[in-house]
Amino acid sequence: MNSDVLIKHYCKELRLGTSFYENYAEIQATDFGDFLAQILKREAENREVVRRNRNLKSAGFDVIKTFEDYIFKDIQVPQAIDIDDLKTGGFIDKLENLVLYGPVGTGKSHMATAIGVAACSRGKRVKFFRTAALVNQLSEA
Repeated sequence: MNSDVLIKHYCKELRLGTSFYENYAEIQATDFGDFLAQILKREAENREVVRRNRNLKSAGFDVIKTFEDYIFKDIQVPQAIDIDDLKTGGFIDKLENLVLYGPVGTGKSHMATAIGVAACSRGKRVKFFRTAALVNQLSEA
């Protein structure tokens, strides 16, 4: 058996993913240790991207939104939470709660989605619900 077939076979058996064996020929390395370090780094980066995408998909966002185009002009944030903590989801690590409320069209869903997307980017698992959908699910259960 040729080495490409063997590498593909063992990668599948070890569940290393297609990127592991599809890109190994492109690696320019000075020695075997350097080669191994580069290919493992690529696999780790690929798994991180896959994990983020899986988290985003399972979160159930209506539309993916970020803080790039968010306007904080009419938003009141508690003194305990600064805008940077809000944008990065740092309050989650501190086990702090955040309740978003206000009239229709003030950006609550946009903010919740942007916080969730930021959390997914940091490896957190997120689940997005609109209030009415959550109440319906809870009443059905």
